[in-house]
Amino acid sequence: MKQSIEEHAARFDGNADEYDESKSEEYRACASLVVDHAAPGADDVVLDLGTGTGAIALALAEDAGRVEGRDSSEGTAGPEKCLLEPSVCF
Repeated sequence: MKQSIEEHAARFDGNADEYDESKSEEYRACASLVVDHAAPGADDVVLDLGTGTGAIALALAEDAGRVEGRDSSEGTAGPEKCLLEPSVCF
């Protein structure tokens, strides 16, 4: 049976704390390709849909003027990560 958005989000909520630590070398390489390909400028606003833990959003924030991250899972990214990078909002 297909999961609802809430059920799918809850699955990620439960793994959010450990998710960034469990990323493989392949994941990191793919994330780097996304960041390099996006190549935002200082005046750009980036919308990261399905931001998860915000790893890509935070990496994009180094060059973008602002990054907005949205995810259906409340446990993955949140306002506390905005403290890491003021130009990022989840």
